[in-house]
Amino acid sequence: MYRIFILFMTLQLIVSCSQVTLSNSLKQKQQVVDLEKLVDIPVKKYSLDNGLTLLVVENNALPIFSYYTFYNVGGRYESGTSTGATHFLEHLMFKGTKNYPFGIFDSEIEGNGGNTNAYTTFDQTVYHESVPVSQLDNIIKMEVDRMSNLVIKNDLFEKERAVILEERKMRYENSPSGKLYLTMMQSMFEGTPYGGSVIGEAKNIKEFTPKIIMDFYNKFYAPNNAVVVVVGDVKSDDVYESVKKQYGILEKSEKFQKIKEQRDKKELYTFRGKYKREINQWSSSPTPVLMMGFKGFDLNIREALVADILMDMLSGSTNSYLMQKYVHGKRPKMSSISANNYNLKMNGIFFFYAQLLRKANLNSVKKSLKQEYKTICEKGLNVRAMLRTKNQFLVHYFEEIQTNAGVAQFVGVRESMLGDYEHYKKELKVYNELTLDEVRNVCHKIFDTNEYILLTTWNKNPRKKK
Repeated sequence: MYRIFILFMTLQLIVSCSQVTLSNSLKQKQQVVDLEKLVDIPVKKYSLDNGLTLLVVENNALPIFSYYTFYNVGGRYESGTSTGATHFLEHLMFKGTKNYPFGIFDSEIEGNGGNTNAYTTFDQTVYHESVPVSQLDNIIKMEVDRMSNLVIKNDLFEKERAVILEERKMRYENSPSGKLYLTMMQSMFEGTPYGGSVIGEAKNIKEFTPKIIMDFYNKFYAPNNAVVVVVGDVKSDDVYESVKKQYGILEKSEKFQKIKEQRDKKELYTFRGKYKREINQWSSSPTPVLMMGFKGFDLNIREALVADILMDMLSGSTNSYLMQKYVHGKRPKMSSISANNYNLKMNGIFFFYAQLLRKANLNSVKKSLKQEYKTICEKGLNVRAMLRTKNQFLVHYFEEIQTNAGVAQFVGVRESMLGDYEHYKKELKVYNELTLDEVRNVCHKIFDTNEYILLTTWNKNPRKKK
């Protein structure tokens, strides 16, 4: 078993030491434990001639394994007329291939006691299974077929179109919070490849044809655009030989290279929206829902990691500053509030989300928040909150890697998004070195620009004229 289970005992020591330190003095002290040495996930990395990257982690605790396939394609690679193509394919990739017709993929996995699912983001698409180890070769065969032999049948295509349109309604049109979130993303990232919807615009979804989707599939679904991660009761070299034998027959693709060269230009993702403004939407919500977005950071810079700590310091517990002021104070104005740090590969946002109480005055709350962010970096942050938050954050961080699936997701995201499965060591170094001054500096970077978009929705906002 890899060196993970010692973490919780060590973390308890960190927490205890921090609490003792706090009881004696609020002066910040260096952690006794070197966080960078706490995690050592023994990944074996292989590369096939056709460009496929394979990561394997052995864990013989139980006769099971998790299998993750990270495709480096997501919503930001779609054009204005193809929004939602990646997500549409996510659905169709479960509906049949040349050698595994409709229904066989799921029945093979579930019939052997396993489970399977997938998700799509702006930056990538991920398919995953967790099954008994006896099914390893079978899973590899199915995933090779899914990568190279997708079959799209018209009747299934139309059924999935209806499912996706209904999903869009459920997530956005019929959800006050979802609709507000979509508007915030489109407004904050206006004019950039992130200024759309991963599910896609309804107009595009209705106009998709099997040919359009198949053309998109043929461009991006290839071994040199994928990372495969296997974690569980396996032998690394055996997995490599099986993967090499079955994936190795696939040819690399050059079709997506020019598209990626264009879409990966950093200047495309520069903020260019209209800021210092409000957007008020009507919805059926009987109480106001509010979001306030600020410019954030992309995934691959130090500030993104520090902003995670800042987020939890502001709203991560009942004792946090925003929760005490707006939810648990003597005159509560909200039923909930959260600070959120959303880091994408090429950019990011930091935003507040709040649901107001019926008795709260929306204009008063908006005015309060507009004043709040200007002083929050000083009055909302202190050493006690930082140490408490860091401890809580690290516990959650390490909880991610307590299962095969968790480890596969953990190393796979870092390899596919950042090009380095060991990036977690750099992250732990940042958390180990973190000081209150650095958190405050990042806080000021977010808020001192005074560039925000404040959005609200409820049934007392005016309806938009059609």
